[in-house]
Amino acid sequence: MSAEEVLRANEKAAVEGQIISRVSGKRSKNQKKTGLGAGLFITAILVVFLFIFSSGNMIPTAISERLIEETDVQYADAVQSKILVFQQALSSGDIPDNTTRILKEKGVLVGYVENGEFIENNKSGRESALLYKDKVVLAGDFATAVQADAGLYNAFTAATYSRAAYYYDDSAKQVFREIGTNRNNYTADSDFDEVMGRIVGEGSDIDINNVTLVQKTNERGEKYYVYETVGAAAESNDAATMVASVSGKNTAGTSAEATLNAADQLNKADSISKKQRSERLFVGFMENVSKMKAGEGNESKINEAMNYLYRETESEVVDVSTGEVVTVSGSMLESPSLYAILSGEGVDTAKTSNYSSDRVLKTVENQLGAQAGNGLIQGNVVSSQKGVKGSIGRYVGGGMSAESEVLTKVTQTIDKSLVSNSFETMGGVAGGEMLVEGAVSVGAELAKASGASLGDAMAVTEYARLTSSILALDAKADRLNRSPFDITSKNTFLGSIVYNMAISVSSGSALTQFSSIFRAMGSAVSGILPAVSAEDEAERYLANFGDCKTIGAVGAVGSATCAQIVTFDTSTLNDIFNDPGFVAFVEANTTLDSNGTRKIKPDSALADYIKYNNERSTPAGMMDGGILASVKSGSSSYFVSDILSMVQNLLGASEGEKRMASGAAFVNSSTNGDWETYKYAQRYVSLARATESLRAYADDETAYMNLKYFEGTENPVVAFLNEYYYLANQ
Repeated sequence: MSAEEVLRANEKAAVEGQIISRVSGKRSKNQKKTGLGAGLFITAILVVFLFIFSSGNMIPTAISERLIEETDVQYADAVQSKILVFQQALSSGDIPDNTTRILKEKGVLVGYVENGEFIENNKSGRESALLYKDKVVLAGDFATAVQADAGLYNAFTAATYSRAAYYYDDSAKQVFREIGTNRNNYTADSDFDEVMGRIVGEGSDIDINNVTLVQKTNERGEKYYVYETVGAAAESNDAATMVASVSGKNTAGTSAEATLNAADQLNKADSISKKQRSERLFVGFMENVSKMKAGEGNESKINEAMNYLYRETESEVVDVSTGEVVTVSGSMLESPSLYAILSGEGVDTAKTSNYSSDRVLKTVENQLGAQAGNGLIQGNVVSSQKGVKGSIGRYVGGGMSAESEVLTKVTQTIDKSLVSNSFETMGGVAGGEMLVEGAVSVGAELAKASGASLGDAMAVTEYARLTSSILALDAKADRLNRSPFDITSKNTFLGSIVYNMAISVSSGSALTQFSSIFRAMGSAVSGILPAVSAEDEAERYLANFGDCKTIGAVGAVGSATCAQIVTFDTSTLNDIFNDPGFVAFVEANTTLDSNGTRKIKPDSALADYIKYNNERSTPAGMMDGGILASVKSGSSSYFVSDILSMVQNLLGASEGEKRMASGAAFVNSSTNGDWETYKYAQRYVSLARATESLRAYADDETAYMNLKYFEGTENPVVAFLNEYYYLANQ
């Protein structure tokens, strides 16, 4: 057998767990030996890889693709929603001309069936069908057929939008505006550190104050009570002063409770700052890789970016278990989370505690030997907006004071997060954790534009399983038209080895790189296996959950560092257009105007979901004062700096309003009674974005305009938000 025949046979045989040995030409059913069997052949050409690595292009590409693949939550649902929309369009018999043309080029005809015969016609006004490889696919069978045949899936993908569409549509542009940056910060003359410093920013503008009930006497000697703030706000311009001030503002029934209340306020300030800065770090860093991959390397600082990634740095962090400052040495690549993503191994969440979004609270809990309950966590009310600006407050009713000496243990953490937090202080292991958190957070924000929400462990794991199946289908389709020797794709046999080796060479020591070669070969074999199981998902980064108190308070799970994980409900992917619950939800929450355009009712449950889940700016699990104000007044101004009004709204809010403000109402969980309603809101938002993307790709304003529940030429969700914010600013 020739070398190419061996590798092509290996790709095909991998789905059956069999690899052909170059030495014997026979099949082996022992997958543990497949890496070695393939390795005997591949070793002869490893010298070629050294040349590839010397180009410097493969390593950043491998790193970026691995990082994005693990954290791009929106993709699998985008594919599934696209399939649902297209199936519905087949049912209505109106497939756009451009889409039909591309399908035909790929061997798929659009038409209808009459008297048992297929007739080619994409504008028949009757239910359409497809003809592929002499087999007719009826509209009702399309969703099953397209996922069962890689060739049909490949043609369908070519004729409709690809993964990149969800990074550059109007919804994505709005997400990046909210993050506070864009994708074009660098030019050939840019200085890497200077631009990153500007993107990430320096210092955080977060104030903390509390509210108490004060007795007053009027001129007639009558006593009355008013709410007042407790002195001046604690501003985040000096860590020691801020910690001491927050400590002095907190009292409760016991000193431990007061201390935990203060720690929770500081924890929320830290979380807001860390989330926003990590998002900007990720976007700024990845711009260089993206430009290089797009052939615009001269307009990037890819070499400087990669040097920053490799740079060995000493950084100081607070050990949450002891409260002591420890020095951590290493590069960003050696951070627990980034290493786990690049290696494909499970992350050790014990090693990420010092970088967790709940690190302040955990440090204080360990010092006190006392745990904060859900009531304490939800007692704070917060508000934040882009640019790392926030306000945090709570009601205090007197009693014991917080233990200031315990809170001093988190001063270093607060300093690094809120005060001395310029780009110059990042890097090393801590920087690697920030980069991953940024990837997770940006992925979450992009997915929220499609309706994604927080989920419990079961929901996240179930969706991760779907994601793996879609990625496997993508890989299988990608291999159809590629040689096994094609190293530009990580989906081919040799390409997979190159990508795995690129990771090993970039992050491993000389001693470990030899063994990494054989691990890479094994990974290449497993990488082309389409099988998906819960066990497989145990190794995916977003299926490894941290000990997340803030997010856990609303019944959701977070990443290893407690960044928010958003997910989609897979139960709404089955024939949704004929689901009685979905039909009833859409009819109750939308209307058709006189022009035949679908509109979202402004005071509906769907409107609430869009405003208070999709558009939420405060990190999940926090009681958002802006949302409380909006629920009560109908205003769209989420950021509220008046702590007095925030706390008063919190004290006067109903349980339902509090669940909206904390995000608890929107958690994808079987224990959340509200989800039975909001799961349909999520699906509607997702289908709306899919329809918009299909319409844009068809380059036809009238494409899909008669699609049931999405009639018209605009995205109902985007149209609703445009009108909502326009009216709010009048």
